[in-house]
Amino acid sequence: MEGAFLPPLRLTLDEAVVFFFAARLMAQFADRYDPDTGAAFQKLAEILPSVVARHLERTIDVLASRPPDERLTRHLRMLSRAWAERRVVELTYDAATYSPGRPPRRSRVRPYLIEASATTRALYLMGFDESRGAVRTFKMQRILDLSLAPETFEPPDPALVQEGLDRAWGVIADQEEVEVELRFDAAIAGLVTETTWHPTERVTREADGSVLWRARVPGTLEIRRWILQWGAQVEVISPAELRDEVAETYRRAAARYET
Repeated sequence: MEGAFLPPLRLTLDEAVVFFFAARLMAQFADRYDPDTGAAFQKLAEILPSVVARHLERTIDVLASRPPDERLTRHLRMLSRAWAERRVVELTYDAATYSPGRPPRRSRVRPYLIEASATTRALYLMGFDESRGAVRTFKMQRILDLSLAPETFEPPDPALVQEGLDRAWGVIADQEEVEVELRFDAAIAGLVTETTWHPTERVTREADGSVLWRARVPGTLEIRRWILQWGAQVEVISPAELRDEVAETYRRAAARYET
């Protein structure tokens, strides 16, 4: 086919099921329909065992039922090309989500990686921001305008990019690292310890059954969301700024429900 570049795949049943898992995760977390995603999984379904293929086709139907986002699809295609061809991109980014009233900014970025986040149900561009002189993370849904520049670049070792991403709680790896310490109640200690949440985590069981959990993460924005999902069954010990932020969130929530 024109534009196709991969040879036919030869998959074992176990390998095919892994691709099915990937499709199911997309169906759970994608809130917009991307035609390239649907086409890719449709081609995959054609070479899978019939039992798996039928379930994958139903998954494709679920994806196709989501509303399309033409701008996101267009930007994803351009970024995929820039990533593959090592091309610099020029973009206009809307940073007003966390800073209301802040005007959009222009940047020239060398794409290092396109990453998906199940937590925020979004795609992210990670790359070297020439205007900032540092690696930055851009949420693709906030890219207002995008174009390919003629300049190319030599990307860093993928292992270094992955190393930076491994440090992140989710996708934000360009913030200063901070040591986070939490205490989880005994009632959920087993639930917390049965999963490794971060590669730097250290877990200590206390005499009363509670768990002290520590890790080093870049910034606290992403981990704060995770902490809040545990409600009153977790306490932030440090850093003090994060403890104050979580406490203030609960105070405002309690005030809202008092009436």
